[in-house]
Amino acid sequence: MNTEAEIPILNHKSTAARRSASRLMRKLYGQRYLQVMALLGVAWMIIFNYVPMYGIIIAFKDFNIIKTISEAPWVGLEHFKAFMEDDNLGYVIKNTLGMSVLKLVIGFPLPIAFALF
Repeated sequence: MNTEAEIPILNHKSTAARRSASRLMRKLYGQRYLQVMALLGVAWMIIFNYVPMYGIIIAFKDFNIIKTISEAPWVGLEHFKAFMEDDNLGYVIKNTLGMSVLKLVIGFPLPIAFALF
C-alpha cells in the first residue's frame, strides 16, 4: 500500500531528474560547436576506417573485375591455402621482412640525421 509520505518522494526524484536533464541539455547546447567538431571526427573515422573494411571480403571470394564484390562466389580460405602451399612462400616472406627492415633502418635515423646536420 502506498502511503502519502511516499508520493512526494517519488515526485521529488522526477523533479531532480528533470533538473538534471535540463542542466545536461544546457551544457550540451553551450558546447554545440565542440559537439559538431567531435561528430566530424567520428564521421571521418567511420568513412575512412570502417567503410573500407567491406573490401576485405575480396580475400574470401573469387573476385572478378566484371562482377561486383557481392556477386562473386564465396571460396572461403582457398586463396590462403594456395598462398601457404606456394613454392615461393619462403622467398616472399624473406623479401617482405627484408624490405621492412630496410624501411626501419633508412626511414627512422635518416630524417633525424638530416635534422641534425
